[in-house]
Amino acid sequence: MSGGPYGRGKAPERACLKLKDWPDKDRRPWQAACKPGDLLASEEGARADHAIASNRKAERGYGRWLTFLQMTDPGSLAEAPALRITQDRVRRYVDSLVRLGNGTATILARLQELGEVARVMGPNVSWTFINGLAGRIRAHHRPVRDKCNLRLSDELLRLGLSLMEEATMAAGLEAAILHRDGLIIALLALVPLRRRNFASLRLDRNVVEINGSWLISLDACETKTHAPCGPTNWLGHCAHI
Repeated sequence: MSGGPYGRGKAPERACLKLKDWPDKDRRPWQAACKPGDLLASEEGARADHAIASNRKAERGYGRWLTFLQMTDPGSLAEAPALRITQDRVRRYVDSLVRLGNGTATILARLQELGEVARVMGPNVSWTFINGLAGRIRAHHRPVRDKCNLRLSDELLRLGLSLMEEATMAAGLEAAILHRDGLIIALLALVPLRRRNFASLRLDRNVVEINGSWLISLDACETKTHAPCGPTNWLGHCAHI
């Protein structure tokens, strides 16, 4: 049930087990490692100096590993976290990612995330075999998508502006569609937003006009890194849009 009519990410074998659903023996050391220190603390967690986004990425990747174990080797979850991360299981984990159609870049990311959490679960254990597997995969890296048709941002900007210019010579729905498409292309050429952020843009909240310039501003809760973004000046030379 991987993909197909259910869409990418909807199949259970692709899910990343959430932290709250991790076994206690996994969740507790990870939370302790990520706990920030304070002025009175004698020591801080091993991951306290990492960015929140980095810890969350590693957390999601380890959740993907736990999903793999739940579906293929549930008895292993009774073992200590460091003991269950064996070379044989990690090889089978990689094989499962390949069968699900993951590209080498994704597989390398999953191995990196697993390795980061493994060092928390077993700080005195050698995890060089994970790096060795990653090295062999990296040697055969092939991009999943053909990038030969990529275009430079200035080409996209010209296309967007030309579509909006074409809209002035059309009427009705055709003019609205041309202007909409041109505006989307021109905006994204200048400010490459994530799809979720772009789709949620609202006038007078995220997109505001100040002294003749249009600005985009995103709150911390709206960004991937949970850091505020903006205001970013865009289309300063194309204010007529």
